[in-house]
Amino acid sequence: MEKLPPVNEIVNFLADFDPSQLEVIKRQYPEQADLFLPGMKLGMEDAARDEQAARVTLLKFGLDVVTLACAKRIPELKKQLDSKKGFRSLFSSAKTTTVLGEKMDLRSVYERLVSLQTESENVLIELTIFLSFENYGDVRPFIRQGNKICAEMNKLMLAF
Repeated sequence: MEKLPPVNEIVNFLADFDPSQLEVIKRQYPEQADLFLPGMKLGMEDAARDEQAARVTLLKFGLDVVTLACAKRIPELKKQLDSKKGFRSLFSSAKTTTVLGEKMDLRSVYERLVSLQTESENVLIELTIFLSFENYGDVRPFIRQGNKICAEMNKLMLAF
């Protein structure tokens, strides 16, 4: 088996926003405990099937938490945005922050969360279909995409 991509952003996201899910995975894959520590563990050559399964489980949990966090935060932001409709003042979108090197106001954060929720749900659906085949093959693209989604979500959640 080829080198697996890192899952550090998924681990970091779960550690910050749903550590109980991380504990569930640690109990499910005790032999992979070092994989679930915050920080970076690089992919391994000839990774064991158990490690791949652990990374896929971690990916599923991470994307589930992203989806739930978006589902919770999106209505809150929408309510804030709707309360400002018709109120065109200098202060209506004054709250900005820098996320991923980009200045973002509430509308931009709202739109990005909607996009991340959709991306997360789509990856979960595609992964579920992919894993339903007996010899499913290479999961690395899913892990990379999930790690990227979790990294961005983590930064958004910490910024707002």
